[in-house]
Amino acid sequence: MHDNKPTFGALTGVDFEAAVALDARANAVARPRPQYLRKRLDAALRDPKRHLQVAARDGERLVGFALARLQDGEFGAQDVRVLLETVAVDPAAGRRGLGRGLLSLLAEIGKHKGATTIATQVRWDETAMAGFFARAGFALAPRQVLELPVAAANLEAEDHEPLSLRAVRVLRADDVDAIARIDAQRTGQDRRGYVARKVDQAVRDSAMLVSQVAVEDGAVVGFALASVDHGDYGRMAPAAVLHTLGVQPGHAEKGYGTALLAQLTHNLKGLLVDCLRTEVVMDDFALASWFAARGFTTSQALALERPIAA
Repeated sequence: MHDNKPTFGALTGVDFEAAVALDARANAVARPRPQYLRKRLDAALRDPKRHLQVAARDGERLVGFALARLQDGEFGAQDVRVLLETVAVDPAAGRRGLGRGLLSLLAEIGKHKGATTIATQVRWDETAMAGFFARAGFALAPRQVLELPVAAANLEAEDHEPLSLRAVRVLRADDVDAIARIDAQRTGQDRRGYVARKVDQAVRDSAMLVSQVAVEDGAVVGFALASVDHGDYGRMAPAAVLHTLGVQPGHAEKGYGTALLAQLTHNLKGLLVDCLRTEVVMDDFALASWFAARGFTTSQALALERPIAA
C-alpha cells in the first residue's frame, strides 16, 4: 500500500544504481543495462541544456524515471522536439499515474525550451507500451521508421563504377562549415547550430567513428551524420541511427550517397552493430525509394508523437 503522494523532479547521478535495477524490473529485460544508462547520464552531464531526465519518487525511493533529449533537425525536422528515449515505472508502484506524471513534466520542461512535440518509437507488438502511449495522447507520426540489416546492405554504385573511387573519410571537427553549407543548399535553411552539435557529438565519441564525409578534389561534397544507440526505446541490442544524409547539389548522381552508406555499414560491422535505422516523412516517396533501393525496409517500430500544449 502506498500512503505517500508521488513527487516528481530531476533524475541525478546518485540515482544510477536504483535506475539500473528499476529499468530491469520495469522493462523485463534479459539483463540490466548499466552501460546504456551510464552513457546516457554522462551525456546529460556534458550537455544538460539538451538532455531531459526526470524521476518519480515515493518518499526517498525511486519508482519511475524518463530519459529524453531535444531534437531540432534530425530526419529533416524543422521544429524542436522532445525525443523520449526511455520511460520506466516500478511494477510495484503501478496504477498511480507515474508514467503520465513523468510525461507531463517532460512536456513542461520541453515547452520552456521551445519544443512543440514529444516524439518516441514503439514496436507494434509491444501492446502494453503502445496502449500506455495511446492513453497518454500519442498518435502515429507522419513518418515511417526504416531499417537496414547491416550484413544485407545492397550498396552498388549508381553508375556502376567502383565505390572505392569515391573518397570517404571519418568526420572531423573542421568539417562543420562545409556540411552546414551543403545542408543549407539542400534545405534552404541555415541549420549551422544543428550541424555543429552533431559534429561535436560525433567527434567527442571517438570510440564510435560512424559519421562520414565524402570528398572530391579535396572538398567535402557529402556527409552522413549518424550515431550508435545502446538502448533507446527499451532495446537491448545496439543499433545505429542515421540522422541526416546529404550530398551537394550537382553531385547527387555520382554515387556519393551510396558510398557514404557503404563506409558507414562497413564501420558498423566492425563495431558489431547489426542494424541501421532512420526516419522518412511519409510523403517523401523519392527518399523512401532511394533507401529501399539500398536494402532498407519498413521497421517493426512505429513513430509516435503528441503535441505539447502552447
